[in-house]
Amino acid sequence: MTIELVRAVGAEGRLAPGWADFARLPELVYARDPRYCAPSKHALAERLERLATGGGTEQLEAWVARDVDGPLARAAAHFIPDRRDPAGRRWGAIGWFEALPRPDAVRLLLDRALAWLAERGAEIAYGPLDGDTWHRYRFNLGPFERDPFLLEPYNPPDYPELWRESGFAPVEEYFSKRIDAPERVLELLRPKADAARAAGYEVVPFEPRAFEREIGRLHALSRRIFAGNFLYSDLPLAPFQALYAGTRPLVDPCLVAFARAPGGEDAGFLFALPDRIGAVRAMRGDSGWGAKFRFFLGRRTQVAVNVKSAGVLEEHRRHRVAAALMHHVYEELVGAGYRATNHCLIRAANPSDALDCGVGTPLRRYALYAREIAR
Repeated sequence: MTIELVRAVGAEGRLAPGWADFARLPELVYARDPRYCAPSKHALAERLERLATGGGTEQLEAWVARDVDGPLARAAAHFIPDRRDPAGRRWGAIGWFEALPRPDAVRLLLDRALAWLAERGAEIAYGPLDGDTWHRYRFNLGPFERDPFLLEPYNPPDYPELWRESGFAPVEEYFSKRIDAPERVLELLRPKADAARAAGYEVVPFEPRAFEREIGRLHALSRRIFAGNFLYSDLPLAPFQALYAGTRPLVDPCLVAFARAPGGEDAGFLFALPDRIGAVRAMRGDSGWGAKFRFFLGRRTQVAVNVKSAGVLEEHRRHRVAAALMHHVYEELVGAGYRATNHCLIRAANPSDALDCGVGTPLRRYALYAREIAR
Protein backbone atom coordinates (compact mmCIF):
# COMPACT_ATOMS: atom_id res chain seq x y z
CA MET A 1 0.00 0.00 0.00
CA THR A 2 1.43 3.37 -1.03
CA ILE A 3 2.52 5.75 1.71
CA GLU A 4 2.63 9.47 0.96
CA LEU A 5 4.21 12.33 2.89
CA VAL A 6 2.03 15.41 3.21
CA ARG A 7 3.17 18.72 4.62
CA ALA A 8 1.35 19.73 7.80
CA VAL A 9 3.11 23.03 8.55
CA GLY A 10 4.95 24.83 5.78
CA ALA A 11 7.92 27.15 5.72
CA GLU A 12 5.59 30.12 5.48
CA GLY A 13 4.07 29.15 8.82
CA ARG A 14 0.59 28.30 7.60
CA LEU A 15 -1.15 25.06 8.48
CA ALA A 16 -0.93 22.92 5.36
CA PRO A 17 -3.26 20.19 3.98
CA GLY A 18 -1.81 17.49 6.24
CA TRP A 19 -2.54 19.39 9.46
CA ALA A 20 -5.82 17.64 10.30
CA ASP A 21 -4.17 14.21 10.11
CA PHE A 22 -1.09 15.49 12.00
CA ALA A 23 -3.28 16.77 14.84
CA ARG A 24 -5.50 13.69 15.15
CA LEU A 25 -2.80 11.00 14.95
CA PRO A 26 -2.33 10.80 18.75
CA GLU A 27 -6.01 9.92 19.07
CA LEU A 28 -5.28 6.80 17.00
CA VAL A 29 -1.99 5.95 18.73
CA TYR A 30 -3.42 6.25 22.26
CA ALA A 31 -7.03 5.27 21.54
CA ARG A 32 -7.00 2.43 24.09
CA ASP A 33 -4.56 3.99 26.57
CA PRO A 34 -6.29 5.45 29.65
CA ARG A 35 -2.95 6.79 30.92
CA TYR A 36 -2.44 9.16 27.98
CA CYS A 37 -2.62 12.87 28.82
CA ALA A 38 -3.75 14.72 25.68
CA PRO A 39 -2.10 18.09 24.98
CA SER A 40 -3.95 21.06 23.56
CA LYS A 41 -4.23 20.96 19.76
CA HIS A 42 -4.62 24.73 19.73
CA ALA A 43 -1.37 25.23 21.66
CA LEU A 44 0.38 22.76 19.34
CA ALA A 45 -0.73 24.62 16.21
CA GLU A 46 0.17 27.97 17.72
CA ARG A 47 3.71 26.94 18.63
CA LEU A 48 4.47 25.21 15.33
CA GLU A 49 3.22 28.21 13.37
CA ARG A 50 5.27 30.55 15.56
CA LEU A 51 8.47 28.55 15.07
CA ALA A 52 7.91 28.30 11.33
CA THR A 53 7.61 32.09 11.11
CA GLY A 54 10.10 32.86 13.88
CA GLY A 55 11.97 35.42 11.82
CA GLY A 56 15.65 35.54 11.14
CA THR A 57 17.10 32.17 10.20
CA GLU A 58 14.92 29.91 12.37
CA GLN A 59 13.04 27.35 10.29
CA LEU A 60 10.50 24.57 10.84
CA GLU A 61 8.55 22.19 8.66
CA ALA A 62 6.18 19.36 9.66
CA TRP A 63 4.85 16.33 7.81
CA VAL A 64 2.46 13.45 8.22
CA ALA A 65 2.89 10.03 6.57
CA ARG A 66 -0.40 8.47 5.52
CA ASP A 67 -2.00 5.89 3.27
CA VAL A 68 -5.57 5.44 2.06
CA ASP A 69 -6.68 4.39 5.55
CA GLY A 70 -5.40 7.50 7.31
CA PRO A 71 -2.34 8.92 9.11
CA LEU A 72 0.50 6.60 10.14
CA ALA A 73 3.27 8.81 11.53
CA ARG A 74 4.11 12.46 12.06
CA ALA A 75 7.15 14.62 12.87
CA ALA A 76 8.53 18.13 12.51
CA ALA A 77 12.09 19.29 11.88
CA HIS A 78 13.45 22.49 13.42
CA PHE A 79 16.71 24.25 12.53
CA ILE A 80 18.60 27.33 13.70
CA PRO A 81 21.92 27.69 11.83
CA ASP A 82 23.96 29.17 14.67
CA ARG A 83 23.22 26.34 17.13
CA ARG A 84 26.18 24.04 17.81
CA ASP A 85 26.41 20.84 19.81
CA PRO A 86 29.36 20.15 22.17
CA ALA A 87 31.40 18.86 19.21
CA GLY A 88 30.83 22.11 17.32
CA ARG A 89 28.43 20.59 14.77
CA ARG A 90 25.38 22.41 13.41
CA TRP A 91 22.41 20.45 14.72
CA GLY A 92 18.74 20.15 13.98
CA ALA A 93 15.87 18.81 16.04
CA ILE A 94 13.27 16.22 15.01
CA GLY A 95 10.29 16.28 17.33
CA TRP A 96 6.53 16.26 17.75
CA PHE A 97 6.82 12.60 16.81
CA GLU A 98 3.94 10.13 17.01
CA ALA A 99 3.43 6.93 15.05
CA LEU A 100 1.47 3.75 14.67
CA PRO A 101 3.62 0.56 14.60
CA ARG A 102 4.59 1.03 10.94
CA PRO A 103 8.41 1.02 10.53
CA ASP A 104 8.08 1.71 6.79
CA ALA A 105 6.15 4.93 7.41
CA VAL A 106 8.50 6.02 10.20
CA ARG A 107 11.58 5.41 8.06
CA LEU A 108 10.11 7.42 5.18
CA LEU A 109 9.19 10.25 7.53
CA LEU A 110 12.52 10.43 9.36
CA ASP A 111 14.45 10.24 6.08
CA ARG A 112 12.48 13.25 4.87
CA ALA A 113 13.23 15.17 8.05
CA LEU A 114 16.94 14.34 7.76
CA ALA A 115 17.03 15.42 4.13
CA TRP A 116 15.29 18.70 5.01
CA LEU A 117 17.86 19.38 7.74
CA ALA A 118 20.74 18.46 5.42
CA GLU A 119 19.49 21.00 2.86
CA ARG A 120 19.87 23.69 5.53
CA GLY A 121 23.35 22.71 6.61
CA ALA A 122 22.72 20.53 9.65
CA GLU A 123 25.42 17.98 10.40
CA ILE A 124 23.58 15.93 13.04
CA ALA A 125 19.95 15.47 14.12
CA TYR A 126 18.77 14.99 17.70
CA GLY A 127 15.41 13.72 18.80
CA PRO A 128 12.77 13.34 19.82
CA LEU A 129 13.13 17.00 20.69
CA ASP A 130 10.28 19.48 20.26
CA GLY A 131 12.46 22.35 19.12
CA ASP A 132 14.61 22.76 22.23
CA THR A 133 15.25 21.24 25.64
CA TRP A 134 12.93 23.71 27.37
CA HIS A 135 10.05 21.73 25.83
CA ARG A 136 9.25 18.03 25.55
CA TYR A 137 12.14 15.77 24.57
CA ARG A 138 13.51 12.22 25.10
CA PHE A 139 11.84 8.83 24.76
CA ASN A 140 10.50 7.02 27.80
CA LEU A 141 12.20 3.61 27.96
CA GLY A 142 10.08 2.26 30.82
CA PRO A 143 9.35 0.20 32.76
CA PHE A 144 5.73 1.13 32.19
CA GLU A 145 3.92 -0.69 35.02
CA ARG A 146 3.53 2.39 37.21
CA ASP A 147 1.40 5.34 36.04
CA PRO A 148 3.26 8.26 34.42
CA PHE A 149 3.73 11.43 36.42
CA LEU A 150 2.71 14.91 35.32
CA LEU A 151 4.83 16.33 32.45
CA GLU A 152 6.78 13.09 32.03
CA PRO A 153 7.71 12.07 28.47
CA TYR A 154 5.17 9.46 27.43
CA ASN A 155 5.18 7.19 24.40
CA PRO A 156 4.41 3.61 23.32
CA PRO A 157 7.24 1.17 24.16
CA ASP A 158 8.10 0.58 20.48
CA TYR A 159 9.12 4.18 19.67
CA PRO A 160 12.83 3.80 20.54
CA GLU A 161 13.13 0.71 18.34
CA LEU A 162 11.38 2.50 15.46
CA TRP A 163 14.08 5.18 15.61
CA ARG A 164 16.88 2.64 15.93
CA GLU A 165 15.62 0.95 12.76
CA SER A 166 15.98 4.34 11.04
CA GLY A 167 19.62 4.66 12.04
CA PHE A 168 19.34 6.65 15.28
CA ALA A 169 21.27 5.71 18.41
CA PRO A 170 20.98 6.92 22.03
CA VAL A 171 23.43 9.68 22.99
CA GLU A 172 22.16 10.89 26.38
CA GLU A 173 20.50 8.95 29.20
CA TYR A 174 18.24 10.12 32.02
CA PHE A 175 16.26 8.57 34.85
CA SER A 176 13.62 9.30 37.47
CA LYS A 177 13.42 8.03 41.06
CA ARG A 178 10.53 7.29 43.38
CA ILE A 179 10.71 8.07 47.11
CA ASP A 180 8.04 6.39 49.23
CA ALA A 181 9.49 7.54 52.57
CA PRO A 182 9.81 11.34 52.22
CA GLU A 183 10.10 11.77 55.97
CA ARG A 184 13.36 9.79 55.84
CA VAL A 185 14.81 12.12 53.19
CA LEU A 186 13.77 15.10 55.29
CA GLU A 187 15.68 13.70 58.24
CA LEU A 188 18.83 12.97 56.23
CA LEU A 189 18.86 16.39 54.54
CA ARG A 190 18.64 18.36 57.78
CA PRO A 191 22.40 18.50 58.62
CA LYS A 192 23.22 19.73 55.10
CA ALA A 193 20.45 22.34 55.24
CA ASP A 194 21.76 23.50 58.62
CA ALA A 195 25.22 23.91 57.11
CA ALA A 196 23.82 26.13 54.33
CA ARG A 197 21.96 28.25 56.87
CA ALA A 198 25.09 28.54 58.98
CA ALA A 199 26.90 29.86 55.89
CA GLY A 200 24.30 32.63 55.63
CA TYR A 201 21.95 31.21 53.00
CA GLU A 202 18.18 31.56 53.32
CA VAL A 203 15.35 29.73 51.57
CA VAL A 204 12.58 32.06 50.37
CA PRO A 205 9.18 30.65 49.26
CA PHE A 206 7.61 31.51 45.90
CA GLU A 207 5.19 34.45 46.09
CA PRO A 208 2.02 33.49 44.15
CA ARG A 209 0.56 37.02 44.22
CA ALA A 210 3.53 38.16 42.13
CA PHE A 211 3.46 35.20 39.73
CA GLU A 212 4.94 37.01 36.69
CA ARG A 213 7.74 38.53 38.74
CA GLU A 214 8.60 35.18 40.31
CA ILE A 215 8.64 33.48 36.91
CA GLY A 216 11.03 36.21 35.82
CA ARG A 217 13.34 35.25 38.69
CA LEU A 218 13.18 31.60 37.59
CA HIS A 219 14.03 32.69 34.05
CA ALA A 220 17.03 34.78 35.09
CA LEU A 221 18.43 31.96 37.22
CA SER A 222 17.72 29.23 34.65
CA ARG A 223 19.57 31.06 31.87
CA ARG A 224 22.70 31.26 34.03
CA ILE A 225 22.51 27.84 35.71
CA PHE A 226 21.68 25.73 32.66
CA ALA A 227 23.71 27.59 30.00
CA GLY A 228 26.30 24.79 29.94
CA ASN A 229 23.76 21.98 29.59
CA PHE A 230 23.78 19.61 26.64
CA LEU A 231 22.08 21.22 23.60
CA TYR A 232 21.22 24.33 25.61
CA SER A 233 19.68 27.15 23.60
CA ASP A 234 18.56 30.45 25.03
CA LEU A 235 14.87 31.15 25.59
CA PRO A 236 13.76 34.79 25.91
CA LEU A 237 11.53 35.86 28.77
CA ALA A 238 8.22 36.02 26.85
CA PRO A 239 8.21 32.38 25.62
CA PHE A 240 9.53 31.28 29.02
CA GLN A 241 6.56 32.98 30.67
CA ALA A 242 4.23 31.33 28.14
CA LEU A 243 5.79 27.96 28.94
CA TYR A 244 5.13 28.37 32.67
CA ALA A 245 1.72 30.04 32.30
CA GLY A 246 0.11 26.63 31.96
CA THR A 247 1.51 25.57 35.31
CA ARG A 248 -0.18 28.40 37.22
CA PRO A 249 -3.23 26.37 38.37
CA LEU A 250 -0.91 23.49 39.27
CA VAL A 251 1.57 25.41 41.40
CA ASP A 252 1.59 24.98 45.15
CA PRO A 253 3.71 27.96 46.28
CA CYS A 254 5.03 25.98 49.25
CA LEU A 255 6.75 23.63 46.80
CA VAL A 256 8.65 26.30 44.85
CA ALA A 257 11.50 28.13 46.53
CA PHE A 258 14.50 30.38 45.94
CA ALA A 259 17.82 30.36 47.77
CA ARG A 260 19.05 33.79 48.85
CA ALA A 261 22.80 34.27 49.30
CA PRO A 262 24.33 36.14 52.27
CA GLY A 263 24.63 39.22 50.07
CA GLY A 264 20.89 39.17 49.28
CA GLU A 265 21.08 37.97 45.67
CA ASP A 266 19.34 34.87 44.31
CA ALA A 267 21.63 31.83 44.38
CA GLY A 268 19.34 29.04 43.16
CA PHE A 269 15.83 27.62 42.99
CA LEU A 270 13.78 24.46 43.25
CA PHE A 271 10.54 23.94 41.31
CA ALA A 272 8.22 21.12 42.39
CA LEU A 273 4.56 20.41 41.61
CA PRO A 274 1.84 18.21 43.07
CA ASP A 275 1.39 15.28 40.72
CA ARG A 276 -2.01 16.34 39.41
CA ILE A 277 -1.82 14.26 36.26
CA GLY A 278 -5.31 12.84 36.88
CA ALA A 279 -6.76 16.34 36.87
CA VAL A 280 -4.87 17.36 33.72
CA ARG A 281 -5.77 14.08 31.99
CA ALA A 282 -9.45 14.75 32.75
CA MET A 283 -9.25 17.95 30.69
CA ARG A 284 -8.50 15.84 27.58
CA GLY A 285 -6.51 18.64 25.94
CA ASP A 286 -9.45 21.06 26.21
CA SER A 287 -9.49 24.47 27.90
CA GLY A 288 -13.23 25.19 28.13
CA TRP A 289 -15.32 25.50 31.28
CA GLY A 290 -16.22 21.83 31.30
CA ALA A 291 -12.53 20.90 31.18
CA LYS A 292 -11.74 23.34 33.98
CA PHE A 293 -14.48 21.79 36.13
CA ARG A 294 -13.08 18.30 35.50
CA PHE A 295 -9.64 19.61 36.44
CA PHE A 296 -10.99 21.05 39.70
CA LEU A 297 -12.56 17.72 40.65
CA GLY A 298 -9.37 15.84 39.82
CA ARG A 299 -7.12 18.07 41.91
CA ARG A 300 -8.00 16.15 45.05
CA THR A 301 -6.58 12.84 43.83
CA GLN A 302 -2.83 13.51 43.94
CA VAL A 303 -0.66 11.81 46.58
CA ALA A 304 2.84 12.57 45.26
CA VAL A 305 5.00 15.61 44.54
CA ASN A 306 7.17 15.87 41.42
CA VAL A 307 10.54 17.55 41.93
CA LYS A 308 10.89 18.86 38.39
CA SER A 309 13.79 21.29 38.28
CA ALA A 310 16.48 22.56 40.61
CA GLY A 311 19.67 24.51 40.16
CA VAL A 312 22.29 26.54 41.97
CA LEU A 313 24.63 29.13 40.50
CA GLU A 314 28.15 27.79 40.19
CA GLU A 315 29.68 30.22 42.68
CA HIS A 316 27.32 28.96 45.43
CA ARG A 317 27.54 25.20 44.86
CA ARG A 318 29.97 24.42 47.68
CA HIS A 319 27.62 25.57 50.43
CA ARG A 320 24.92 22.83 50.43
CA VAL A 321 22.42 25.23 48.86
CA ALA A 322 20.67 22.54 46.80
CA ALA A 323 20.23 20.42 49.94
CA ALA A 324 18.75 23.42 51.78
CA LEU A 325 16.22 23.98 48.99
CA MET A 326 15.31 20.30 48.91
CA HIS A 327 14.99 20.17 52.70
CA HIS A 328 12.60 23.13 52.63
CA VAL A 329 10.37 21.50 50.02
CA TYR A 330 10.42 18.15 51.83
CA GLU A 331 9.48 19.88 55.06
CA GLU A 332 6.49 21.44 53.32
CA LEU A 333 5.31 18.31 51.52
CA VAL A 334 5.66 16.05 54.56
CA GLY A 335 3.76 18.60 56.63
CA ALA A 336 1.03 18.72 53.99
CA GLY A 337 0.58 14.94 54.09
CA TYR A 338 2.10 13.94 50.75
CA ARG A 339 3.17 10.31 50.90
CA ALA A 340 5.65 10.10 48.01
CA THR A 341 7.87 12.11 45.69
CA ASN A 342 9.24 11.66 42.21
CA HIS A 343 12.69 13.07 41.45
CA CYS A 344 12.18 13.67 37.76
CA LEU A 345 14.26 13.42 34.61
CA ILE A 346 17.79 13.52 36.02
CA ARG A 347 20.63 13.36 33.53
CA ALA A 348 22.91 10.37 34.16
CA ALA A 349 25.84 11.24 36.44
CA ASN A 350 24.31 14.59 37.46
CA PRO A 351 25.12 15.52 41.10
CA SER A 352 21.41 16.09 41.81
CA ASP A 353 21.09 12.30 41.88
CA ALA A 354 22.36 12.46 45.47
CA LEU A 355 19.57 14.72 46.72
CA ASP A 356 17.39 11.72 47.61
CA CYS A 357 20.08 10.71 50.16
CA GLY A 358 20.01 7.16 48.81
CA VAL A 359 16.36 6.60 49.75
CA GLY A 360 14.93 6.61 46.22
CA THR A 361 14.37 3.62 44.00
CA PRO A 362 14.54 3.57 40.18
CA LEU A 363 11.29 4.56 38.52
CA ARG A 364 11.98 4.92 34.79
CA ARG A 365 14.70 5.56 32.22
CA TYR A 366 14.77 7.86 29.19
CA ALA A 367 17.07 8.52 26.24
CA LEU A 368 17.76 11.16 23.62
CA TYR A 369 18.75 9.87 20.17
CA ALA A 370 20.94 11.18 17.38
CA ARG A 371 21.96 10.41 13.83
CA GLU A 372 24.74 12.04 11.85
CA ILE A 373 23.65 13.54 8.55
CA ALA A 374 25.53 12.49 5.45
CA ARG A 375 26.76 15.42 3.38
